[in-house]
Amino acid sequence: MLPVLVNSGSLRDSTVTQISSLVESISEIPDLSVSVFPNPARRAVFINGITGYKAQVSMFNLKGAKVFEDIVETDKGFDVSGYSPGAYILQIETIDRKEKQLLKLVIQ
Repeated sequence: MLPVLVNSGSLRDSTVTQISSLVESISEIPDLSVSVFPNPARRAVFINGITGYKAQVSMFNLKGAKVFEDIVETDKGFDVSGYSPGAYILQIETIDRKEKQLLKLVIQ
């Protein structure tokens, strides 16, 4: 839960658990070193650096809503052509090693 300042000036708890989860996971990022390409993207996005592993990929808009989640294998991409242009946050987590990394993705 994140404290949120409301119009009256008082603090209350917010249920924005996805955002707080992303913020907390920034400090948990271990040695995973992946990149996405192309970035900016129009159609398919590929992940470089997960060779030999399966990874769970979650994509969040900047409001913190999860808009995509799937398991991606080595050398497989995923389609982003149906998403609105803008910036997104990708959370990539290897399934076997439980390593995470956050990346910015721009969709044109």
